[in-house]
Amino acid sequence: MSARSPLGEFLRARRAVAVPDEDSLKLPGERRVKGLRREEVAQRAGVSVDYHVRLEQGREHNPSDQVLEALARALGLDEFARGHLRRIVAGDTSPPARAEVARLVQLMQRWTGVAAFVVDRNLDVVASTALAAQLSSGRLGPGCNLAVYVFSNALAREQPGWSDLAKNVAAALRFRSLPQDPRRAEVLESLADDLAFSDAWSRAEVGPLVSGTISLDLGDKRGQLVEFHALDVVAAPGYTVLMVRPVLGEAHRSFPHASQRR
Repeated sequence: MSARSPLGEFLRARRAVAVPDEDSLKLPGERRVKGLRREEVAQRAGVSVDYHVRLEQGREHNPSDQVLEALARALGLDEFARGHLRRIVAGDTSPPARAEVARLVQLMQRWTGVAAFVVDRNLDVVASTALAAQLSSGRLGPGCNLAVYVFSNALAREQPGWSDLAKNVAAALRFRSLPQDPRRAEVLESLADDLAFSDAWSRAEVGPLVSGTISLDLGDKRGQLVEFHALDVVAAPGYTVLMVRPVLGEAHRSFPHASQRR
């Protein structure tokens, strides 16, 4: 039952990574659980242990706003995780703004000499400029998935900053995607055997994509580090534009049209 409860899954995962206070660590006996005990979360949140257990097991689905806020404080959730918690309970199923998405696709088709692509809630690439698709050897063109690309790219794992990128991508997938979306389940299934993804996902961190670096193939130069900048699309919630540019050095020299850029 609990496995089918997004709320229960999230509460259990965040409890497992929450930090016990010093008084709890000083108590006699060995702690047999990671993070906080259910009793500790219930005490911090001011709810009964039985009620908290029902929430984690998916037997209670409609906690009040006051209870959600108390649980967020008890688990030390930041603003993104708090928003995610509220969306889980609300059962957000809002459809994408199709007209705005169509405009994004048209924009990508018109941009020349610019490396950019658009991802949706599941980090599926829905549109890209020709240059962006070329730089990733087609692996970040429409129909591809950013999370799958990041975790399946063996060369990228050797690059500095890959660990931070991987954590951010996993956090963004949880933050943007909807638990009941079949496509999300497909993406998770495709990454189920990846130990790095499983570790990042199990921490239940939540947050949008942020600017960083990613490894791309630039001509015959494989695994070149480039910068990307993430821009949320306000008119199409859940969609993000990623703009890519070369860093200084070999990647800059290998970048197509680099000599024409300022």
